[in-house]
Amino acid sequence: MRFTVFYLLFFLVKNVQSQNIFEENFNQLSVPINWQFSSRVESAVCLGTNNSNYIRFHPNFQDQSITTPNINVTQGNYVLLFDWNKARTLSVDSINVQFSNDNGNNWNTVYAIYNGNNRTWQTDSFLLDNISDSFKLRWNYFSSSSFPAQYFNIDNIILKKNTATSIKNNRNNLLGTIYPNPSDGIVQLKLLNFKNQTGFIYVYNTQGELVFQNNLPTVSQSLLQLDLTTLSKGAYILKLETSEQSFSSTILIQ
Repeated sequence: MRFTVFYLLFFLVKNVQSQNIFEENFNQLSVPINWQFSSRVESAVCLGTNNSNYIRFHPNFQDQSITTPNINVTQGNYVLLFDWNKARTLSVDSINVQFSNDNGNNWNTVYAIYNGNNRTWQTDSFLLDNISDSFKLRWNYFSSSSFPAQYFNIDNIILKKNTATSIKNNRNNLLGTIYPNPSDGIVQLKLLNFKNQTGFIYVYNTQGELVFQNNLPTVSQSLLQLDLTTLSKGAYILKLETSEQSFSSTILIQ
């Protein structure tokens, strides 16, 4: 498997020397102090990471959210990590992680998840660069309220200071990581689109024929699931393309 530049970026982010600025594990059964929960958000017991308590968004209720209290930081680069799972791999729901530096009056989506993982807890992370003063974070769940809408579960939120200052200057503005690779046709695409560029995701066969197309999410960082199960076994080229940049990688379907 070829490692892309993003693998190096993710490795550096996960291994930099850092300190926890803010964290919440939801192990109490009440709403954490100064957090805001929508009325239909649930506190669930003993099925979170390492059988701990966690937060659950119910698929029957649309547009539910949890919001942190104000987090005060000095100017710099930070990494946000959290554990999550969703009941089905194929799911029409999404979770948007949003940022506000005006006490929640305006929100900007900084990370988005568009897929599930069959109840397997996994840690996700993304970068918050050049932030300062006081801000809030919000996890906003969007459900279709119909099958295959699924629970979305979250645990162990941690904000760390990112001391790998060279990452921002050396990175490209459009990158992707594909896994698993090879796959059975269900592909996870971890996407960096730091300039929020509009564009497309293309998949070509070895004859250069376009066999799949999707819009590129205009979110700086996102996790997107691609269903390529209708394609025959073999090698394909996945290409991310905007008016300014492109990124491509080989994928294998077995």
